[in-house]
Amino acid sequence: MINLSKIFQFGANGKHGAKYGSGFSLFNLFGTSKAGVEVNYSTASAHTTVMSCFRILSESVASMPIILMIEEDKKGVISSTVAKKHKLYKALMLEPNPYMTRFSLIQAIMMNLVSRGNAFCQILYNQRGELVGFVPLVTDQMQIFTNEKSETLYRYQHFEYGSVELEEREILHIVGLSLDGVWGLSPIAYSQNSIGLSMAMEEYGSNFFKNGSNAGGIFEMPTKLSNEAFARLRDSLKEKYQGLTNSGKPMLLEEGLTFKAISINNNDSQFLESRKFQKSEIASIFRVPPHLINELDNATFTNIEQQSLEFATYTLTPWIERIEQALNVVIAREVGESYRAEFNMDFLIRGDIQSRFNANGMAIRDGWLTRNEVRIKEGLNPLIGLDEPILPLNMGTQNEDTK
Repeated sequence: MINLSKIFQFGANGKHGAKYGSGFSLFNLFGTSKAGVEVNYSTASAHTTVMSCFRILSESVASMPIILMIEEDKKGVISSTVAKKHKLYKALMLEPNPYMTRFSLIQAIMMNLVSRGNAFCQILYNQRGELVGFVPLVTDQMQIFTNEKSETLYRYQHFEYGSVELEEREILHIVGLSLDGVWGLSPIAYSQNSIGLSMAMEEYGSNFFKNGSNAGGIFEMPTKLSNEAFARLRDSLKEKYQGLTNSGKPMLLEEGLTFKAISINNNDSQFLESRKFQKSEIASIFRVPPHLINELDNATFTNIEQQSLEFATYTLTPWIERIEQALNVVIAREVGESYRAEFNMDFLIRGDIQSRFNANGMAIRDGWLTRNEVRIKEGLNPLIGLDEPILPLNMGTQNEDTK
């Protein structure tokens, strides 16, 4: 197994021994929900709907390429081109460190963001002090401090190196939904009652099938049972009528015993409907469309397509903006203000094939995209002779008409 600790080179000058003032770390807002279930990161992540939301959000963002762009001034015209020759291009597109792919890095960042509300990466530098990559850190093990000079400092509890202090220049911090802009809020901590209710329903359903006898009732008989008869009845119920293998068996009663049910069944108690509602409620916490967590009761082809576009626009875009802006602050500082990182969201907002082809045709005919640019956008190789924009013969600029 790869030892990821080998890539860490903590601190430019080792432990700098700064005197810390008041600091803050990940607040412990967890506890027992109102449904009586313990909710924390581990228990919530074991819930199917919560983990589905984590996977959908993290894998969707991680699937998008990150492109390093550079703005260049060409004869007074500012144009943006892909900075393929810069060494950071490979780090963002493919390999942010020797042990991870770009997908793994972004997925780790998103998993920390959507569960903890914060994501941290150590910034990697080469021997010449140049930015060359990033390594994700676990949010639970990070603390932020300010020293007596009002400098932001970080303390990370590493599993091998112990407590390690890092300067602001060595950390990329991405903040989720926040009250102060410095520390993000955990969706799990602030929604523990909704998640706890769904977890309680799941536990109830598991126990129902585990016990199997559905003996929500009382036994009646005309006389009092002896201690021996009572013990035999109890053992018989446990041995012959509880558990999945015994479910549905007819119950044999002796000595005038009768069974009277006092509980309602799952259909009467709307157990399944309640579970569906809680799935949708958890999905709403993370702004994930119901059809992506396999909740298809009200789904149609038309509204699924619209919900997918809204998912890209209103759910993924804010997360992408957070990551992009945090990255670009570091890139502008370490590489130059003319460079920036961008996620390519084209494949998420492409729409249906007919609408996409119509839009591409309009862009080509109106002259603001070349035919090769459209081919590249569609994942096709460029062809010779298709790099120039075209314009219909019956159209021209105002200056040309007056000549």
